[in-house]
Amino acid sequence: MQFKYHIISYIFVLLILSCEFGTISHKDNLIYPKEVDFGIMQQGTRATKEIKIYNKGLVPINIDRIGVSCSCALLDRDKMQISPKSMVSFRVVLHMDTNKTVLSEMLTIKRLNPLRFTKIKIKARTN
Repeated sequence: MQFKYHIISYIFVLLILSCEFGTISHKDNLIYPKEVDFGIMQQGTRATKEIKIYNKGLVPINIDRIGVSCSCALLDRDKMQISPKSMVSFRVVLHMDTNKTVLSEMLTIKRLNPLRFTKIKIKARTN
C-alpha cells in the first residue's frame, strides 16, 4: 500500500510541475523545470518567478550553492536541504536592465555528496 502511495504522489508532483513549468527534468532524484521563461519584459523593469524543486528520493538532498551566470538575476536563498519526498521553492528576481533584446542565462544548482551540477535556463525578451 505504501508503494502505491509513493507512485501516486510521484505522478501527482510530475503533473503539478509540468502544468506550471511546461518542460521538466528528473535526474538524480530531483524534479525541476528545464527552463524558466520570464516572457516579454520592458527595459529597466523587474520580474519575479518562483522555482520549485522536488526530491523524489528516499534521502535528503543538500543544495550547497545556487548561482546565476549574470548579475541581472538575484536569488532569495543560496543553500537549502530538501527532505525526501518533499518540495522546496526559491524566487528569482530578474532585472531587465541590459541592452539585449533576448536574455538567456543559466541558473546552476550545486550539490555535494555526490558532487552534481543541475542547470536551469532562465530567459526573457524585450519588445
